[in-house]
Amino acid sequence: MLPDDAFLRRMPRSLDLAERLRLEAIVTACDIIEYSFKKLTAVLETVSGPASDGSHRALKIEAAIYSWSLIDQLHNFRQLTKKLAHDGGRLNQLNDKIGSTATEMRNKMDHLKEGLGNLARKKGASHPLHGALSFATKLAENGWFEYLFFSLGDYHHGEQYSAIVDTHMPPPSEAVGNINFAAFGYQANLSEIVSEVRGAIEELNEHLSQYVVNAVAELAKREGLDADQLHKDIVSGAVVARMSLRPR
Repeated sequence: MLPDDAFLRRMPRSLDLAERLRLEAIVTACDIIEYSFKKLTAVLETVSGPASDGSHRALKIEAAIYSWSLIDQLHNFRQLTKKLAHDGGRLNQLNDKIGSTATEMRNKMDHLKEGLGNLARKKGASHPLHGALSFATKLAENGWFEYLFFSLGDYHHGEQYSAIVDTHMPPPSEAVGNINFAAFGYQANLSEIVSEVRGAIEELNEHLSQYVVNAVAELAKREGLDADQLHKDIVSGAVVARMSLRPR
């Protein structure tokens, strides 16, 4: 979601370590959200393609991996940004939109073993065990598109239902869109939420870059240090180590 030279990827060491770790966790969550959504979209394009019958188990597994990865990281994003200072207000609005949906879905999956009895005794319609997706296909040449419902689990109850179509979202054009994910009685419009996460992290990056410039300037003045040097002393890069071994 952020370019390699974004401030949040190159934070100065003078920033409090706990704050740096929190911000790194937020950026990593956003990276995983972006990657998972891109991969989920590709899977759903395959599902909606002419050569697919929509029932291939490998596609269900892939869709489940990326859907639940999104839910997990949306939960982390919400928790990490809930009390973050200097957010400019947009993060709070986004967290209100995400609400407790991602957290509740995640908790239900984390405690799946304990909840199986209640799921089995549930009356009436229910989501498939690992959830269900609804999405709009990309526009055909004649301008038409379809909504597809894709179950990520088998049908155990006599009556089951999928994610509800959000008809307020605009139709897609070049790719599938309006992707909704539902599980355990909760639903999230992934297309809308991911789009807003992109905007929120970009705004946070811009806001914090200016905030830290000012904070570093105050620190340098107080401690008699070089503000430019403090700002250039960044945390960046990673190490990959390789060991070549010969068997005995």
